[in-house]
Amino acid sequence: MIKQITHFMFALACISLLFASCKEDEEPTPPKNEFTVGEYNVELTQSTLEEYGENTDGSYDWDVTLATSGLNFSEETGTGSAIYLDLNSDSATGLSEGSYTWAEERSAFTIVAGAVVVNFDSETEESDYIQDLKAGTVDISFDGGETIVEFNMTGEDNMVVSGYYKGVISQ
Repeated sequence: MIKQITHFMFALACISLLFASCKEDEEPTPPKNEFTVGEYNVELTQSTLEEYGENTDGSYDWDVTLATSGLNFSEETGTGSAIYLDLNSDSATGLSEGSYTWAEERSAFTIVAGAVVVNFDSETEESDYIQDLKAGTVDISFDGGETIVEFNMTGEDNMVVSGYYKGVISQ
């Protein structure tokens, strides 16, 4: 009888371990639309894509701005934060998927200029942080109708500016 109870208890323990170890794997948390520079963590809520035409080398100049909701691009007013990236694509119709690398001269899949500003006030023209960028990479990919922008840049002050944005980038 004691042998039967021991076997029963052992079987019960094994079954409970089986159920405890079979919980569903959790889905990874998707990245947030934000960038980080120094002590600042900035949520990105809007974006624009501006076309500047064909460069002399045959690449195409496309400027991307990712920003907080407080800035008004068309009127150049408001308060907020943004990152600006001057990208050069191999396509006349928009950005192409790929990795864009910092360069001194324009060619396809390069970045030639950029800037970051945190808590800019258009009335006073003051900000908590503002810096031109000097190096880095931007990865562009697409998911349906949304553009994914992942960036890791370095400012003139050697601060790292890294971030992620996924959304429809309006032109």
